[in-house]
Amino acid sequence: MLDLVNGFAGEHRFLSNFHEHPLTWDDADYPSGEAAYNAGKTLDPRQRAWIAAAPSAGEAKHRGRRVRLRPDWDDLHRYLVMQQVIAAKFTDPALAERLLATGTSCLIERNTWHDQTWGCCSCSRHQPIPGKNLLGRYLMRHRAQLDPHLAGRWTRVACTGHRPQGLPPGSEPWLAVELRRIAAKLATDRGMEVAISGAAAGADLLWAEAARDADVPVWLYQPYPGHDQRWNHDWQQRLLAARRFASRTDTLGTRFSVDVLHARSEWMIRDCDAIIAVTDPTRTAGGTVQALRKIPATLPIIRVDVRNRRTTLRAPAQELQTKADAQTC
Repeated sequence: MLDLVNGFAGEHRFLSNFHEHPLTWDDADYPSGEAAYNAGKTLDPRQRAWIAAAPSAGEAKHRGRRVRLRPDWDDLHRYLVMQQVIAAKFTDPALAERLLATGTSCLIERNTWHDQTWGCCSCSRHQPIPGKNLLGRYLMRHRAQLDPHLAGRWTRVACTGHRPQGLPPGSEPWLAVELRRIAAKLATDRGMEVAISGAAAGADLLWAEAARDADVPVWLYQPYPGHDQRWNHDWQQRLLAARRFASRTDTLGTRFSVDVLHARSEWMIRDCDAIIAVTDPTRTAGGTVQALRKIPATLPIIRVDVRNRRTTLRAPAQELQTKADAQTC
């Protein structure tokens, strides 16, 4: 089973809105999801028909830029329409079967035209800036609606937390045991199939090691090459070992920058279904605190209070994430 679909091309072209496949949305027929989505930009029936008559999905997108936008399009309706179009598209049983055949794979809409809202742009300027990948997220959400067995699963769980110097003295052994307990429980109770680690010394690597011990595959998300140069020997060796046992190691940027460090957190949040936050409540600044502020209200958080040695869960605020999507774009 694939664990990552990194772009909607080739055999996965059907996931793209540019896939030419007829559908019915809002009582009208369209030759592609892209045409239906762009028709949703306007309430004018004549302009919608003009878009529907476009000879290609690309032309439908071009025409969509020239219509009179409906009220609240950018703030609300574009998210609602996209979800409606996806639902309409996959009423076709053959397409629905192909979507379900992607299993629990992470679906990433990759592009080169600077779309960081619906996908992730791969151009040199945007490469170190993770896109929101809303199209991929909506597709995964619809896939879960089609298969009841996927409902409530946290397939990919990330962890963010303090570096060794930020952990209270003597707390590391307890944290290692607690993360192993959490990894085993998530694999059994929540169907966790991948543990995402930011490959940093401290909580990140402890999470990777805990997942390894629970026989859960690990994805390492490194900020840039050589990010461990100033670490002590022990943590360097632990990172080296993690690179060996990880099933996927990816690197976001090419060199150090504060922006890349922050972007790594966004990258992990984008791709996970739940996140573990290892925190010391007495600390009010730093990378972990900044990362916590970026977590949407609808993402489950397992908060590990490493000072008071207790773990709590914040459940999602709601299943439908339209408002959160609008606020994070």
